[in-house]
Amino acid sequence: MIERSFGVGEELALKNVVISMIDKRVALSVLLSLMLAACGRSQSASPANIQAALQAYYDRHPACISLALTLPAEIDVDGFEPMRPQLQALTKIGLLVVAPVRPAEGQAPSATPVAQQIRYRIAPRAGKFVHKGRDSFMGGTDLCFANRKVTKVISIGTPAKVMGRTVSQVRYDVILANIVPWAYNSTILEAFPALKTALSQPSGSRTETMVLTHQGWQLERDARQQPGLN
Repeated sequence: MIERSFGVGEELALKNVVISMIDKRVALSVLLSLMLAACGRSQSASPANIQAALQAYYDRHPACISLALTLPAEIDVDGFEPMRPQLQALTKIGLLVVAPVRPAEGQAPSATPVAQQIRYRIAPRAGKFVHKGRDSFMGGTDLCFANRKVTKVISIGTPAKVMGRTVSQVRYDVILANIVPWAYNSTILEAFPALKTALSQPSGSRTETMVLTHQGWQLERDARQQPGLN
């Protein structure tokens, strides 16, 4: 067997390679430990984790009222239309625009009288407040007028296993925040009694069921809509 001797430079280079490998392993071990610790912290039913989970939900779900009509929508100029007062109120404050429905080009005139119609659609800059309803089955349109802010977690029930999931009952305080100015418009309040009721109760306490997922705590109804998170 032929033994090879290393020069001083080669020995230093080899030592540096070994040290670099050790450093990388140590760094990886530390990173893994930090990730596991962070994961453990997010899994605990602490007031901070529960409040963060609730606020994350409300950040995705602003306070809204519903218009039982999917936009754009066409209605008769005259005659009974239950949504007419709401549509007119939203148009008056600039959230909707209205225009007459014109016959298609080249369409032959009808032998029988046809009711004149108008079309309501969302104004170009109103998409932040007026958009398709979240309930795809019910349809309709959501009119979002405020955010919700979780101000305090009052109580957290001891987490327990229910049908294979870890759940906890929590109670917390929440308030309406960043209410849009048009929400106080008298025409809008008259057309939407639900809005008047919501504004008369800007704060309150709620009780919810929270579910522990691999991404941390979530509202049960939110986790139910995202089954892959469990």
